[in-house]
Amino acid sequence: MLSKSIKPDHFTFTILLKGCTQLPAPEFGKQLHCLVIKNGLNLSIFIRRKLVHLYAVLEWISDARKIFDTTTKLNIVTWNSLLKGYANNRDGKSLYEIFDEIPQRDVVSWNTMIAFYVNLSDFEKAMWLF
Repeated sequence: MLSKSIKPDHFTFTILLKGCTQLPAPEFGKQLHCLVIKNGLNLSIFIRRKLVHLYAVLEWISDARKIFDTTTKLNIVTWNSLLKGYANNRDGKSLYEIFDEIPQRDVVSWNTMIAFYVNLSDFEKAMWLF
């Protein structure tokens, strides 16, 4: 696209960011984030949501949290992305804090919490949540 002088938009970047979660080279996600900023698209709600997801999947949870905290329109997918990131990082304290803040939990939110405690062999807490 760039070689053809076609400027990428937020649709292009959301697709590319999603693809970066599947790549074995996580630095591509950071490079795309830089391109997003360079193209002035870092305020796009769609891109911000994908960035939270990307950084959470890559377990760069502090980067995910920074973007999450400065995003104004959070949806349940964004909340669950951050929740899953904390679970993957085994950060139970932050996981529970985010879970408490979610305005309306869905089945993914609950499953993430239950799976976290099952993986820690804390079956009592998992059952309490269930």
